[in-house]
Amino acid sequence: IRTVGERYGRLDILVNNAGWAPVTPFATMKIDEYDKVFAINVRAVVMLTQACLPMIKAAKGNILNVTTTMTTNPIATMANYAASKAGIIGMTKAAAKELAPRGITVNAVAPGFIDTAMTDALPDSAKEAILSRIACGAFGAPEDVANAVAFFAQPESEYITGQVLCIDGGMSL
Repeated sequence: IRTVGERYGRLDILVNNAGWAPVTPFATMKIDEYDKVFAINVRAVVMLTQACLPMIKAAKGNILNVTTTMTTNPIATMANYAASKAGIIGMTKAAAKELAPRGITVNAVAPGFIDTAMTDALPDSAKEAILSRIACGAFGAPEDVANAVAFFAQPESEYITGQVLCIDGGMSL
């Protein structure tokens, strides 16, 4: 943050993309594990956003938070992850209201199942079950998420704030 401030003097867009998703059954989850997920997935976003706000001086600054469609369509054994990412959505909407008068928009993107190393590690039976629930019939590509993030960085999106854009191939329909 200091380097960006020294080099550029301002920040036009901040993308908060922190996330950790351990698979832990709710009934046996230890509070320390729950706290660690919230520290990474929520507290880090709050701290980074607060640290960057002084540099987001220009009107039309953008803050974009990455959450997940699991907030409304969770998977068993991921209660801590779903809850933490739901917190990001609440924070996104509240910050959007607070920061709009300063010319700063705050939005979120919510990827579903994206073709990454994490989804590659899923057993074939799990992949088949997930794919059967995706209207488009395939996992998304990382570029699908990147394109949504890039959209929010464009002037064409300057009147959009407090929104969550799902990138899940229709899984949440």
